[in-house]
Amino acid sequence: FGLRLTASAAVGMMKGCSLNTSSSYLAGADVKLEGLILGKTVTAADAFAEYGEINGVAKRNQVKVDVIGKNIFSKSFSTYKACSKQSLSVSRYEKDWSFGFTILIVIVPVSFSAGLKVEFNAEAAMFPCVQQVLYNVSFIPSVKLTAYGGASVSIIVAKAGVNIEGSFTQSLDPHGYVDGARCALGYEVNSVTDPLTAKLYGWYRVRKWTLSWGKEHKVTIWSHSLARVTKNIDRREARVY
Repeated sequence: FGLRLTASAAVGMMKGCSLNTSSSYLAGADVKLEGLILGKTVTAADAFAEYGEINGVAKRNQVKVDVIGKNIFSKSFSTYKACSKQSLSVSRYEKDWSFGFTILIVIVPVSFSAGLKVEFNAEAAMFPCVQQVLYNVSFIPSVKLTAYGGASVSIIVAKAGVNIEGSFTQSLDPHGYVDGARCALGYEVNSVTDPLTAKLYGWYRVRKWTLSWGKEHKVTIWSHSLARVTKNIDRREARVY
């Protein structure tokens, strides 16, 4: 089981930082989430936000989010150029991906299962300020991945199994910016990983005299957790004269 979350930011502008001429620039951020399960790779989410102008006219302006190959969000930023932040929130989206199979071992059926559950939240933001030639575009996703797997066996009077499950949440903050006051452009990507938790446990149930299954009993075999990790992945800046 695993999770791979990647992010990138792009930014560009024409030379010169004059406030008296219309500017041409592009700023954007892109993220991709992939889930890894039993040797299989699943593209869980693919999203980007970008805004660009050519001679003061908006040419590229879109926020788009695809989850498990399905588009769940597609909007544009307002072209109103006040010096204030604009935000577009993507509603929470959940998706399960799982599979299972059963084999017979000496006439006893043994079932195996595994899967991923993805919970996705995101916010795209833009700060346009044409008066100061100041622009900032970011896309901030928060993704929680829960992975699970197990094996179980069932006979007439009892059934039991062993399961493993783990989850963690990761957020990335990629953003590109243009700063006319300093005649500079750049991008930065930060990462925050919330505590990783994982647990291996066994369980069993015994059939009652009424033929229904009794209460499930669990025994934790192993558990582990890690602290939150915050780090800067990349930061670049260049001057444009």
